[in-house]
Amino acid sequence: MNKIVLAIFIVAIPSLLSASQEPTAEELEAWFNDDSESKTQEVNEGKLNFISPVDKKALYSKNILHISEKSIDNGWVRLQQCYYNLDAVPEVQVEYRYKFIRDIKIVSREGIDKAWVEGKSVQLKGVSRQASVCTEAQIRVFYQNEDKTFSLVNGPYHRRFLDGYYPLRVSLDIRYPDKALRFLKAMPFHDKGIKIQHSINRMFIDAFFEGKLFTEFIFKKRTEKGK
Repeated sequence: MNKIVLAIFIVAIPSLLSASQEPTAEELEAWFNDDSESKTQEVNEGKLNFISPVDKKALYSKNILHISEKSIDNGWVRLQQCYYNLDAVPEVQVEYRYKFIRDIKIVSREGIDKAWVEGKSVQLKGVSRQASVCTEAQIRVFYQNEDKTFSLVNGPYHRRFLDGYYPLRVSLDIRYPDKALRFLKAMPFHDKGIKIQHSINRMFIDAFFEGKLFTEFIFKKRTEKGK
């Protein structure tokens, strides 16, 4: 029986890297914006399409990413993630394809018979309608750019079954040390289907879409004067 793959988060893009190489934020952005024929063929089954949020019971991936002052030096951030409104299916797999990920833990589950961590994935069995599962992990996704800015990069987020992509709601709650970092911008930004909010110490994105979504948050390290 085919498993439903809820989402895959990829930092190591095969077309960019050797097995031991880590991408820079500039390389990732160039890959995101590349509209060459070869890349189009790679992602045409997952073309990003923002949609209006009409179904309150749609599958929802809620993500909180904690950037600490240590993240500036080592690139590691803490991820808290929950999936809500799961479909009633025998088996579901949440697959993480970050090149650097550690300490994956299942924090809670509801309406699921069995749940366990297997390698870089979370395996679910006996999933009831509108079930939920929450996890935690450490991921290395915070990179310094050549211009001394920093990028928090994630993606692609997607909901896939066999060769098709289905509607998904994703929220990203980015929490960072305001005394150490200043937020500059977020990508992508669209008027329809995606909402971006900024407050002290936090950035928030709420998106409804089909296909594959990449995100990038750019920060600048504050000087001693706080600029």
